[in-house]
Amino acid sequence: MTGHVILSRNLIVDRHEIDLLAREGDCLVLVEVRMRSGRSFGTSLDSMHPGKLRRLHSAMQRVQCRMHWNGEMRLDLITIDGCPEGGQLQLEHYRGIA
Repeated sequence: MTGHVILSRNLIVDRHEIDLLAREGDCLVLVEVRMRSGRSFGTSLDSMHPGKLRRLHSAMQRVQCRMHWNGEMRLDLITIDGCPEGGQLQLEHYRGIA
């Protein structure tokens, strides 16, 4: 997340939690962080189901209203996957998920 300024961590908006609220230039960025230590239940990306995505979009709208934000907004996803044998973590940053 080079170039981002973190504004808040673990922000609660109504019943929704936003892992990171950041700013990148003139863009407000809500960031969901998903982590899996092993592959038994799929990858971190696999854990991003439609219900979670709907809740994040709802939280995004609420943040926009609360902050009276009229500029660009974006929802990003950071996935962190590791292996239980102690291998290296794999981190991916997905910008502008739908």
